[in-house]
Amino acid sequence: MSNLSDKILKTTVITGVCLSVVPSMIFQSQNIASKLSNKIKTEEQAYIILNQEAKKLDISHTIKLIISEKNVYSNLGIRGFAAQDSLQSEYLIGINKKDLDRIILRHELYHLYSVGSNLPKYSTSESGTLLYFQNIVNSKDRKIGYDMDVFVKYEAPAFIYAVTGIKLNNKKE
Repeated sequence: MSNLSDKILKTTVITGVCLSVVPSMIFQSQNIASKLSNKIKTEEQAYIILNQEAKKLDISHTIKLIISEKNVYSNLGIRGFAAQDSLQSEYLIGINKKDLDRIILRHELYHLYSVGSNLPKYSTSESGTLLYFQNIVNSKDRKIGYDMDVFVKYEAPAFIYAVTGIKLNNKKE
């Protein structure tokens, strides 16, 4: 009986370590790549890189970029987001100015690629997106970044794509 309980304990410890270490490693790999990546300094440069990267993912929709000069999304614990405007006519990517680089653009573009028309829909203004995320942060059902199912299904593939260019999901329209 002792041998069985030792195996159960060993399996439990290994599982616990994997569930806590692996997501951290995936997340940190993007942070390291982002730190090593050149920061994008102008909106024009951001759109050039955005269009280059969107082409690699075969994204043909118009994409509006909201660059927060005041880095307001940091207050909500996010560096950027991907969504659709409330009229569904274009995609949106919002990013803090201090976080703006090719890696974070690739991460958010991957959400457009893999989730497509199932993205959240809200206002194209910075204040509209800020209100949207404040409601999520204050919600009892908060799902951004802390729910393992959301992490595995949406965030991990976007982290991996941002760093490696490997697509783990099929394209959604």
